[in-house]
Amino acid sequence: MHRGEEYLSFLQLVIFFLIPIFLYLSACSERKKENPFEPDVSIPVTLDLTAYDSYIEIKWNDPGLSDITGFNLYRSDTGEPGSYALFAGQISPETRQLIDQSVIQQQKYYYYLTLIGINEESKPSRIASAMPGPGFPWVVDKWGYELVKLTYDLQKPLLRIQTPWPPHDLAIASHLGIGLVVYPSSGKVQIFDLVSAVILAQTNAILYPYAVEFDSTESAFWIVDSSGFLYKLYPDFPEPLRIYDQLDRPVSITCAENAGFLYVSDSKLQKVLQFKRNGELSAEYTNLRGDPYKFLHDEIYDRVWLLEKSSGLDYIYTREFSDTIFTFIDSLNTAEDIELMRGINGIYLVEFDGINSSVVQLSASGTRQIAVTGFTYLIDIDVNKYDFSLLTLDLGLTNGILTFYSNNILLGSYRSLYLPQKVVIE
Repeated sequence: MHRGEEYLSFLQLVIFFLIPIFLYLSACSERKKENPFEPDVSIPVTLDLTAYDSYIEIKWNDPGLSDITGFNLYRSDTGEPGSYALFAGQISPETRQLIDQSVIQQQKYYYYLTLIGINEESKPSRIASAMPGPGFPWVVDKWGYELVKLTYDLQKPLLRIQTPWPPHDLAIASHLGIGLVVYPSSGKVQIFDLVSAVILAQTNAILYPYAVEFDSTESAFWIVDSSGFLYKLYPDFPEPLRIYDQLDRPVSITCAENAGFLYVSDSKLQKVLQFKRNGELSAEYTNLRGDPYKFLHDEIYDRVWLLEKSSGLDYIYTREFSDTIFTFIDSLNTAEDIELMRGINGIYLVEFDGINSSVVQLSASGTRQIAVTGFTYLIDIDVNKYDFSLLTLDLGLTNGILTFYSNNILLGSYRSLYLPQKVVIE
């Protein structure tokens, strides 16, 4: 074969391969130019919703189209077909955000967006939903080395704070706009801004900070050092004040603000110690059968609750505050946590049977009421003080946070956590 024929054959081979590529690119180009107003064409817009306490923030991306004159936004209270009504019409094509303030707390809202052209309207975007509500959950993710602030409906994080050490406990001072986090492994305590996440103060004056509680009446944080001390820390004076130095192994701290008392449960002393706000020790509650683990003071019903741990069973006791004798309520294999059912004379109890966890409601008389089941290993629960919804942290299959209404209907869930340790409501 002559050299010229070889070149021609090579050229034919190149053309043979280039033509399909050219046709493919042309087809792609044509697809990019598809008419968004055709009924079978998906519009290149995605809604992004963020639910706050009394409004929903609605954002969307730039569709990248020059032949549109604006947008229409539709809303529904049920999400059912045919239930959507125009919420905002003829929105400017440059607009990328709207605020919906005409919402009701604990009501879920559904939205979709359409493109407007000259005398025509596109098909809807994908539907997005959100639910506004009171209170923002904060999760302490111990091995994820972060604090996560979530929307009320747990649909998305509002803030993620990477921490330099494994965080253990967190207290929120909502009206001051600050939070305090303790790091037992490093002996550090940090105060940070709830919006910007900026560290406002830090101290390493506490050897092993373990648990923290905020006292809104005093506008101060109480911190127990598991090596045996009780501290008081004012936000504007970041060096802690040592209040009491005769603890042994404190495991929890509770502030009864209206009553003016602070309670520290000490498993080594086998006591619950009651302090006045000036740090004076005013009473001691000795254990009944095991080690005191958690002590709660229900100020609405003037009742106290005690959870004790032992090598065998765990025990729940209660008594009216004016009484001196505790009443035995229940025993179980393992109780991981208890929280007050706010507004109701009773508690939520986390029960672990060795295989699965459940949340059980106990009345003041010890009657077992509705149980929330389906958990693998619950590590912490909390009750939203604004609407009494129940928040749960499950280290098992769900490995995340779930929220339930008072009638135990699931409100929302967030599962992108590594090892959640504690949940706190802002």
